Amino acid sequence: MLFVTDSSEDSSSQDLGNGHWGQYDDRKQPTEDLCYLDKSTLVEAWPGLSKEEAAKRYHSKESAESDGKLPFKPVFQAARALKEKMLKGESIPAFLKPESVRALKSQSLIVYTEFAFVSESELTALVDASSKALKMPKPIQMTIEDGSKLNGWALSLRGLSPEQHAGLRKFRIEQSASTQYSEHLLQESMQIRKDQGQMLYQHVCEAISEKRPSVARPSGRPHLLSVENLKRKAAELMEACPTSGVLLKIHQIFV
Repeated sequence: MLFVTDSSEDSSSQDLGNGHWGQYDDRKQPTEDLCYLDKSTLVEAWPGLSKEEAAKRYHSKESAESDGKLPFKPVFQAARALKEKMLKGESIPAFLKPESVRALKSQSLIVYTEFAFVSESELTALVDASSKALKMPKPIQMTIEDGSKLNGWALSLRGLSPEQHAGLRKFRIEQSASTQYSEHLLQESMQIRKDQGQMLYQHVCEAISEKRPSVARPSGRPHLLSVENLKRKAAELMEACPTSGVLLKIHQIFV
């Protein structure tokens, strides 16, 4: 056992019935490290946190929650108490700021206007002058693709070369009409701890990002191959070995 919350030490667990531990061996002894109540509390309230790390935090006096104010143990015990009430069919109090998380699929008709969003360094590279020299207005701050904040300016896409257009961040103002299908990953009535929705949302985002090709992740953006670089590499191969052009074409035929 990783947490001291089994039925022999926690009388409230008896009320959940014989299936509380879930899996048993032939001697009717529990075969898992966590009882069902502890396991469901951990999976729902701390998605992505391993039971080993959770046990370490539970027994540590120095471990604190994300807000830096409360130790892990009392937060876990409070969440566990709410989960136990749910399993018994009892109502639980709503949080001051209840949270929900949904996964959406939609089909949409979208009309939009698109802008370039450039940082100080990108602006200087584009026009060979700093924002101070150009007396630009105060920069705006936007949340970019990896969730971080970036200060910059909105520019029209007019006048940009195809290479510049492809290399800059864009944002859009849009009007859409859509039909949506939603899957509830967390409902407000099922919340058992503060910030549970934010943690679950982040966990799902990271899981989706891990399944994407590396070039489709925010960290892969600077490493995208370009036709320009590939043409340059092909030209270098031709210069180094004039017959390489023939070999490349032969390779294309048989691939």
